[in-house]
Amino acid sequence: MKSRKPHALHLFRGISTMLICAALTLSLAARSQAQEKVIHYFTGPDGAGPFGDLILDASGNLYGVTSQGGHMDNGDCILGCGTVFRLSRGSGGWKITTLHQFTGGKNGSSPSGELVADGDGNLYGAASDDVDSSGFVYRLSPTSSGWKYTVLYAFPAGGGPSGKLALDPVGNLYGVSRAGNLVFELSSTGGTWKETVLYTFTGGADGSSPIGGLTLDSSGNLYGVTLEGGNTNSVCTFVLSGCGVVFELSPNSSGGWTETVLHTFSGGTDGDEPAGPVTVDSLGNVYGTTLQGGSSSGCATQVAAGCGVVFELSSTGGKWKETVLHIFQPATDGTDGGYKGGFPQNHLTLDSDGNLYTATAAGGRVGVYQGVALKLSHISTGWAETVLDAFYGKTDGGSPASSLTLDGSGNVFGTTLIGGNRTCGMGCGVVYEIVLAK
Repeated sequence: MKSRKPHALHLFRGISTMLICAALTLSLAARSQAQEKVIHYFTGPDGAGPFGDLILDASGNLYGVTSQGGHMDNGDCILGCGTVFRLSRGSGGWKITTLHQFTGGKNGSSPSGELVADGDGNLYGAASDDVDSSGFVYRLSPTSSGWKYTVLYAFPAGGGPSGKLALDPVGNLYGVSRAGNLVFELSSTGGTWKETVLYTFTGGADGSSPIGGLTLDSSGNLYGVTLEGGNTNSVCTFVLSGCGVVFELSPNSSGGWTETVLHTFSGGTDGDEPAGPVTVDSLGNVYGTTLQGGSSSGCATQVAAGCGVVFELSSTGGKWKETVLHIFQPATDGTDGGYKGGFPQNHLTLDSDGNLYTATAAGGRVGVYQGVALKLSHISTGWAETVLDAFYGKTDGGSPASSLTLDGSGNVFGTTLIGGNRTCGMGCGVVYEIVLAK
């Protein structure tokens, strides 16, 4: 019997490719005195195209995945099938260790989303299956002779996970499948893993195309977003029916799960098409981003629906209210320097002071548009954006495909999809650290 416990690609690749290449003109933001330092340049054999957030262990080691690189001599993956890596800080700088190389086919390729770790140091993630277009969830376990790779569950064709997994205290995993239009749970009995479908979206007011993964709160409720659905009369730029919703799934007394739509996006100033996982604070407030919406003046000739927003959802008396904390704005005169980001699709990281951090793959320096890393701070008049770094797309990296990970000293880490070592054409990507000004 299943016990209740009190916590594919995240990046929408088609949209992302268009948006990264769009010639945006964005407005000037406050610049910080933070300094970016590249701590690793990927070269191909050690990985390429780092994708998804980094996680940090108690010893200060960073773990992540690359969508390409690694095992390069396999016909299934011309540019390599991807890796799982660890970066460890030492006296001579940071050292990379490849924990696993994917080899394609039934052994997996193109790992997506961030890793999650349990209390024993095991790592869990999702990858694609190139044989039948499905996917699976895997585990990497530390042993005395290295890391052991185990496929925990292979999904039916077309039903693989999309985005990050959530792990609860007793080891159950939760995720979404955009292709299957559902939310699932994976649980183990006697070493055998079983999938349970918790909810299937209808494509109407409840949402459609769940994406980005799930967030689990301390009470066992699941939160996520759908790219489509909701108000199916809304007209949105890249989807056919609805601008998406934020949803909550809660276990009910009959042993099933109940979906509650916390917010339905209209495609206007409230936002349009959420694509990243949400963040839940200790008070139960929900924070997230939308790819578009906010400003009606548009960001480029291809995109007329705004540059995206940062939002907060809060509940009073059981009723949820959206507050738009920040609207990514296009330039009005073309002379501002264009440091702001646009089209956010990574999740928000919340620090102990209530500041929010993320990175956008688009926007940034005029004529470059390789994205920014940014901080949002609560001030008396609202929220202020500070750009921590605007990427050039060269040795500093470009098009960040992860949010920001904070360490105990307030410094932040992230990855970029391109830039760095040019052995991969536009670059194999980098891992960077931003040292915040004291």
